[in-house]
Amino acid sequence: GVFVVISNTVRDWRELRALGIAVVVSGFAMAIAAMIQSVCGAGGIYGFYRPRLGGTPFGPFTNRNHFAAYMNLVVGLALGLLPVRRHADRRAPVPRGRREPDAPWSPQEIARIMLLLFAAAIMGASVCLSLSRGGMTSLALALAVMGSYFTFRTRAAERRNTILTLSLFVAAVVIWLGWEPVADRLGTLIQTTDPLRDTRTLATLATLRAWGAAPLAGCGFGAFRYFFPIFQPAALQIGRFLHAHNDYAQLLAEGGLL
Repeated sequence: GVFVVISNTVRDWRELRALGIAVVVSGFAMAIAAMIQSVCGAGGIYGFYRPRLGGTPFGPFTNRNHFAAYMNLVVGLALGLLPVRRHADRRAPVPRGRREPDAPWSPQEIARIMLLLFAAAIMGASVCLSLSRGGMTSLALALAVMGSYFTFRTRAAERRNTILTLSLFVAAVVIWLGWEPVADRLGTLIQTTDPLRDTRTLATLATLRAWGAAPLAGCGFGAFRYFFPIFQPAALQIGRFLHAHNDYAQLLAEGGLL
């Protein structure tokens, strides 16, 4: 509902930029609250509410992986709001072999860059402190891809430096607040395990079998908890699954090809 309302009310780039800034500000506040909760060692959501069905709360999210995924999206939005270097005068002729002169940053643009980078760094650090392995690796991979892309762009040196500065700032915040839990959590990625025996992999395979039962129209949106027990293998008889832990497989099983 929120998406439909916004998509029908945001009409130009100025309104879209204002909406993006609002999302970044709220994400920054959310990251600060979650980091305070983490440093203080408070359990539950915001330190006082414990979900009835358990979970791994971080900030306002019942699952820390969901928190990390949302923060990664907002970090990308913050980087997208950074000002772009302007040319001094596009109408003036530029001699062959020389680049166009760049206009200096205005004080307002410098302030916006500093604030957006600070917000992105804090949100990136909160991803690491959430101890979500997928969130940390995807953030590192995204920054690495962006940095590599801008490295090979002859006129994107300042953007490459921006990505490098952001990465160093995130690392500095994590080291300051405590890097040992983050390192220990990342160390579990190299443990030798059979991926085909992983609970999420088995759930994904069972969900795909459910899709095979109704490949065209699916088994019905919101009906996962009701049809999944039919396809639940013996290795997953550890409780009732409310979700597939794989959004793409669940969407396919519930909605089918349509």
